Amino acid sequence: MSNEVTVKKYQQLMQETAAVQYEYNIKMLQDIRKKGTETPCQTFYRINKSIPLSVFIKVYPFNELVDCGSGFDLPELKKLETLYDTLEQEDEQFYIDSFNRLQQFISHIEHIEANKIPGSYGKGFQPWKEQVAANLEVQGVLRNPERN
Repeated sequence: MSNEVTVKKYQQLMQETAAVQYEYNIKMLQDIRKKGTETPCQTFYRINKSIPLSVFIKVYPFNELVDCGSGFDLPELKKLETLYDTLEQEDEQFYIDSFNRLQQFISHIEHIEANKIPGSYGKGFQPWKEQVAANLEVQGVLRNPERN
């Protein structure tokens, strides 16, 4: 029984610590927002992503996060897309234009990522079909280095 009580006390302490940290993070973000010297994206990266975007959405309206969306990397944009589903239905309707803009950011970045090829090809970005052809050509040379 003593072990069980210790585990429960530890779990309670961890929950209390997480709640205090959560409140501290919200207060810190509110103070930063009041100063108005940086965008949410700049704040997020300045503090090395140590505060999750789910806390940011408690301080910054969804449209403010999306407005600086071009400053976020793809994982953060996808996280914002997920967080959109956590908004109240009325908020979702209110932010529908911002959400559509967010989806445009995501599809644009995914399109660029899909078209990247290794720099050794020396051509930078290429359309998908050219990338596939280049990969097949390299594979062919690797399998059969001598051509007749």
